[in-house]
Amino acid sequence: MAFIPWENIEYKTNLTMEEIINRINSIIEPKGMFWVFFLKKYSYGKPYQGEINENKFKIRRIIIYANAFLPFIEGKIIENNGKRLIKIKMRCNYFIMGFMTIWFGGIFILLFNNIIKTESIIEIISYIIVSLIFIILGYLIITIPFKIESKKSKTILNELFKEENSKM
Repeated sequence: MAFIPWENIEYKTNLTMEEIINRINSIIEPKGMFWVFFLKKYSYGKPYQGEINENKFKIRRIIIYANAFLPFIEGKIIENNGKRLIKIKMRCNYFIMGFMTIWFGGIFILLFNNIIKTESIIEIISYIIVSLIFIILGYLIITIPFKIESKKSKTILNELFKEENSKM
């Protein structure tokens, strides 16, 4: 699904569970309670912050600039017949998804409200066109920044698990 603001990626590897966890640990630092983006970026040099619990991890890329569409990355390491499968889900912040749901819902409510009240076909068509413009605008506002940021994360993760990569 190339045009939605979430992604599922899988990596197949022969690395042991300890090697995978060590590689993940090499790129993340623990979440701090109080921190500033620009100080964090240059103080430790690791690209992600987050946590690892047994065979699961939750991370988020450290950036200097503000981007509400930065993906949250959740991963799970699954052992199967001597091989490991790393399943990764990238998604937007729940607040952003909620905001966009309200955005799209508001557009549809206004569209149907105006269509019911209006008798002129020309006005109905103009309401539909304006609504479509706002729907496309909202879609682009959420999808483009997410895809840009997820592409950066995929590059780092591909390098991290480059032994025997298989994207699905």
